[in-house]
Amino acid sequence: MSRGISNSGNKIFLGATGGLEQTYFFDNSIFSVQSGLEYEYIGEGTSTIGVTVGSNPGNNGTLSRSNANYLSIPLHLKCMINERWGALAGTAYRFGIGDWQSGNYGSGNDISLDAGFFYKMKNMRLNLIYQHGLREANSGYQMVQSKNRTITFSVSTPLWKY
Repeated sequence: MSRGISNSGNKIFLGATGGLEQTYFFDNSIFSVQSGLEYEYIGEGTSTIGVTVGSNPGNNGTLSRSNANYLSIPLHLKCMINERWGALAGTAYRFGIGDWQSGNYGSGNDISLDAGFFYKMKNMRLNLIYQHGLREANSGYQMVQSKNRTITFSVSTPLWKY
């Protein structure tokens, strides 16, 4: 889920994420490093404001809908809080592979700062991660902040263990 900004309040947009990850465990197995390759389809919304100059000055607001597509390489440091719960923090480099914003195609690359929690079950892990992009997703409108701010809920399972 990502949050868009509009004149009528905050809007929530849904997206999807899929990919593969690898976890490298340190000797004590409390800390580990996770990396991988993910495809991210991020729904976005930004508010564009048009001002009419002349005898009828006005403030017209419209909500622009955008969908960004990224190939992402995350790098997270993970820490086990107890045998089921853990926390993670890190960054991800996002390669923009396309978006649609008012008929324009082509996302820019982005870097996100990530933080979240996970819960381990038998053969599954539930993740809840907040990602805050550092680059303006819609840099054509300088008055509007449009950084990707997403909350990702994912379910993962190991393909193999070594």
